[in-house]
Amino acid sequence: MPLTPVPPIHGNRLPERPLVVISILNWNGWRDTIACLESVYAQDYPNFLTVVVDNGSWNGSAERIRRWAIRRLGKEAAVVEYDRWTALAGGRSEDEARLDGSEPGSRLVLIRSRENLGWAGGNNMVRAYSLRRRSVRFVFFLNNDAVLGAGSLTKLVDVGACLRKVVLAPVEQTPGADGALDHLSLPRFLFAPLVSPGRPGRDTGPLRESEVVSGAAMLVSRAVLEDFLCSEGECFSSKIFLYWEDHLFCHLAGRRGSVVGYVRDAAVWHKGSASSGGALSPLLFYYRERGKIFAANAALPLGLRALFHVVNPWLCVARAAKYALASPDCAQAALCGFADGLRGVGGKWRDHDRFAGLSFQSPPLLAEENER
Repeated sequence: MPLTPVPPIHGNRLPERPLVVISILNWNGWRDTIACLESVYAQDYPNFLTVVVDNGSWNGSAERIRRWAIRRLGKEAAVVEYDRWTALAGGRSEDEARLDGSEPGSRLVLIRSRENLGWAGGNNMVRAYSLRRRSVRFVFFLNNDAVLGAGSLTKLVDVGACLRKVVLAPVEQTPGADGALDHLSLPRFLFAPLVSPGRPGRDTGPLRESEVVSGAAMLVSRAVLEDFLCSEGECFSSKIFLYWEDHLFCHLAGRRGSVVGYVRDAAVWHKGSASSGGALSPLLFYYRERGKIFAANAALPLGLRALFHVVNPWLCVARAAKYALASPDCAQAALCGFADGLRGVGGKWRDHDRFAGLSFQSPPLLAEENER
């Protein structure tokens, strides 16, 4: 599909830019979230609204983010707070008018959710809030442990504005990466490490198409969000809760005619696994094993699904055995996730908070001078 060039700038007048809602979820990770927000407000894109969802944090994250926003965005800052249900209803009319009358670089919506809704539930809420605004053309789902490269939002929108249904991501910058873009697909991920990512994807200049992109930084057009519902009647499957919901979303969006891919010149630095406590966290092992089964059942054709259920138990046992000595909790969590996936147990894991307490200890409040 050829890309239509973006209209040039005439004189000193900028063409009207579509409104982008930037969705950032926070769960006990205010330090990462503030670093992410700094990269957002350093962007040169002229028309965006930042929405931060505090996903049931217990360490004072929401208050720290609110205080940072008031200091960082200046005296004219429009920092609006909603609870979950007010946000789902589209906010309060007086607050929405205040946001509309403020400059993009001085406005922020903070949604406080009393419970942890996971990546899927939190972003489903932002989707619902965003689509209440008729002027929103894109929603940019951005992980709080990601830092957006300079000018990247503009580059994503420039490509996305040429297409009606699109899911775009910047290129993740990771240590040791060679900069090449793999052609990733959901089946390849589901059968990893038996199958490696393929190369190359279809190349259309600034865009490298791929069946799936990372939800760590994902620009989605309104047209996709309006007509997309998974089997649970949601945009992102809250049954999965964490991990795999972004890959499943991309796969199903591609089936419905969306263009999915990476924009070459846009960049993001992603820490990875911050929301689950790191690479050796039981939460990571549990949700990855369970979500893998849900994604396979939702996306694979019958033959591949049968093959997956033959191969996957052996892969799961091999992963659990690999970490059994280094981290018995991780090995046990992987097996528990596998069992719950087979039984269809979705949502938040019953042991989520117990293991989260090991990774996210509530720190003592810092002195005010240390926060500045």
